[in-house]
Amino acid sequence: MIKRLLLIALLICANSTYAQLLWIEGVVDCGKWSSARKANSAQYMEHVLLGTINGMSLGVGIEIWAGTDGNKVSREQLYLWIDGWCQKNPLENINSGAWYFANERTKGAYGKMQNSK
Repeated sequence: MIKRLLLIALLICANSTYAQLLWIEGVVDCGKWSSARKANSAQYMEHVLLGTINGMSLGVGIEIWAGTDGNKVSREQLYLWIDGWCQKNPLENINSGAWYFANERTKGAYGKMQNSK
């Protein structure tokens, strides 16, 4: 009886979690990003961003770094791209910027792949 109730509870939780947006702890907002980059103290944030891009690429199985044109971008180019994105979107966070970066690099294929999973 207890095993059945536990199984039902797990199924309910799994279904409702899948249907909702997920909260990600430790997200870096654009204000913190920009300030840290200007102060030359953004190393941990840069590593978070690298891990985010790599995870996004692995998660949907699409090449983000080389994009659809095969021209690989460097870490520094990514950081500069996020700098510009944050300047235009100061109330956002770098995870949102990473999503737009991935979509731009893949000409929209990242968003389509993400939505199909």
